[in-house]
Amino acid sequence: MFFSVFKQIALMLLFVFFGYFVMRVGKAPNDASKIFSKVEKNFVLPIYLFLSLMNNFTFEKLKENLRLVIIGIVLVILAVIIGTACSFIVCKTPKNRNVFWYAFTLSNYGYFGYPLIEAVFGAEVKAIMVMIAIPYMIFNYSIAVRILEGKREKTKHKVNIPMTLVGLFFGILAGLFMSSKAKDITNGLLIGISSCMSPMAMVLLGMSLGSLPFKKIFTSSKSYLVSFIRLLVIPYLVFLVAHLVGLRGYELLIVTLLPAMPVGMNIVVFYKGEEKDRYVGAQSCFLSVILCLLTIPFVAMIVTQVFGIV
Repeated sequence: MFFSVFKQIALMLLFVFFGYFVMRVGKAPNDASKIFSKVEKNFVLPIYLFLSLMNNFTFEKLKENLRLVIIGIVLVILAVIIGTACSFIVCKTPKNRNVFWYAFTLSNYGYFGYPLIEAVFGAEVKAIMVMIAIPYMIFNYSIAVRILEGKREKTKHKVNIPMTLVGLFFGILAGLFMSSKAKDITNGLLIGISSCMSPMAMVLLGMSLGSLPFKKIFTSSKSYLVSFIRLLVIPYLVFLVAHLVGLRGYELLIVTLLPAMPVGMNIVVFYKGEEKDRYVGAQSCFLSVILCLLTIPFVAMIVTQVFGIV
């Protein structure tokens, strides 16, 4: 478990340090992070969402895994309740609460969670996680990122539809109605672009931290508090509720580990609030990635050893 987590962290930090380095040495223009963010959320991310739903949101998989999807819906509701409560505790100012609400509600379950679960527990357990995370993903990119962004700018002459919603909508349609052969062709054409989603988010995180001296990245006490709540407190609360309602086995493991992943990287892609909160959000993303080297094996060990899952 430790080696698998370390390998994933090392890969993520490589991209983060690259983004940080190019900003610190002045090899990128000052607005590079804004350009990167626009490309990520308007092009790469919608394609990633489209392919994810096209491959998993099918009549066959939904019928076979209806229980897992329902568990995912309940998990989303629980995440919103816990995330909202934690954000009120940590941030007293309503207008600055968006970034903290998102940090406590959504984790980095995709880029970090999927490969980690597959490496440690195998493809079958990863498939369970993917189905449970479908409601999580739809909520994330239809509602949560809109809350994170805050009020959108109004335009007089056109309707500004978020591209993430376009990716979700057409991904659901493709998953339900596209033929298998057409899906194979589409995967072949778009998988390369989709795979850029997470590395670009890591580079963007490094760029967002680029204006800070390296030592200052580690000096925000609020970032440590956010990371502690994200990595340990929230998984423990979810575990208690899941156990009380009767979840056992790999279902219990997944619903506990899914919120135990680091702070979601969409904070650095979508958040447009005050600069100090943006830095706290970026620092929390970075610190939670490093700290989860210890916390994820700890959380997984408790669940697996106490309940004899593996």
